[in-house]
Amino acid sequence: MVHLIYLDGVVNKDSLQENVITPLLDSTKETVNINSLIEDVSENIIKTAEVFVVKEYKELTDAIVNGGTVILFEGIELGIIAGTTQFKERNIEQAISERTPKGARVGLTENLNTNISLFRGMVKTPSLCVESMKVGKLTDTEISILYIKKVVDQNVLAEVRKRIDIISVNYVLEAMTIKEAIEGGSVALFAMYEDSEPPDAVVSSLYEGKVVVIVDGNPYAIILQGLFMSIFQAPDEYNQKYGRLMNRLLRFVGFLLTIYLPSIYVVLVNFYADGYPIK
Repeated sequence: MVHLIYLDGVVNKDSLQENVITPLLDSTKETVNINSLIEDVSENIIKTAEVFVVKEYKELTDAIVNGGTVILFEGIELGIIAGTTQFKERNIEQAISERTPKGARVGLTENLNTNISLFRGMVKTPSLCVESMKVGKLTDTEISILYIKKVVDQNVLAEVRKRIDIISVNYVLEAMTIKEAIEGGSVALFAMYEDSEPPDAVVSSLYEGKVVVIVDGNPYAIILQGLFMSIFQAPDEYNQKYGRLMNRLLRFVGFLLTIYLPSIYVVLVNFYADGYPIK
C-alpha cells in the first residue's frame, strides 16, 4: 500500500498529478521488484527534479511543511520526498523604500530563492558563494550568507558565521533576530549593519567585499559591515558618473549643521545675550 502525504495549498497540484501520482498508478501495472522498491520508485518512476530518500521522521515532517510530498510504503522504514513546492508569493516589483529614477526597476521579495536568483543574474562571476543554514528550533527559518570569495574580508565573514551559529531561539519571523545576534552585546551609536532593498545596491556591496545576509520571508538584505559614511550614500549614486563625492559631502555638511547649529544658537542667546541689541 502506498501513502501520499502533503499539505494542500503549498504544493503544485499539477506537478503532483503529472510527476508523482500518474507515474505511480502506471507503475502498478508493471512488475516492481519488492527488494529494491524504494530505489526503483525514486530513480525510475518519480519524475520531479528533486527526489530524496530519507529515514528520519523530522526530515519527513520538515519536507511536508515546506511543500514537499512524502511517499511511504507499508512495511518499509524509508520514505521518499518529491519536490512539489509552490508557495504563494508576491511578484517582483520596484523597491518601495529606496525608489530611484535610475537603476534597476526591481526589488527584493519575501522568497529567499527568488532573491538569490536575482543576485546570481546580476553577479556574473563564479566567485559568488551562497551559504545556507537554518535558525529557529520550531521554525527552521532558512537564511543565506552571500559573498564574493575573491574580495570578501575573511575576518568579517568568519565573525558573521560565528554569531549566527550561536543563535538559539524558538522561531525567527523577522530579520531583527539576526541583526541582534550580529551586533552581540555591544552598544553603539550607529548600527553595525545596513538594510537595502534594491538588488543593485546589494550587488555593489558584494563587489566591495562586504557580506550580505538574507532571511527567508524578509524583502530586504542585511549588509555587513555597516559604515558611518554609508548613511550619506543614496541609491542613485550607483548610476551617476559625476557629483557622487560632492553629494555625499553636502549631506555630511548638512548633518553637521543640523547637529551643531541649534546648540550654537542656544549658547549665543543664553550666555552672550548682552552682546545683542534689545529692540
